[in-house]
Amino acid sequence: MLEGFLQSQEQVLATIKQAEGLAVDRIKISSAFDHRVRYSVWSSFCANLAHQRRHLRQARRAAEQGE
Repeated sequence: MLEGFLQSQEQVLATIKQAEGLAVDRIKISSAFDHRVRYSVWSSFCANLAHQRRHLRQARRAAEQGE
């Protein structure tokens, strides 16, 4: 489980590196959940970061309960 999470984080970092120099605040993409919703690539990076922080908090709580 941890290995998969870390691997996905490497993929996110690689994507961010590829976006260097691009106007990610102006490039729009469609939501994977609803194609009618569009937002900037920058917004997707921010949403992903918030989502990953949630996973880390959940993992921390689970580890603390297992002590």
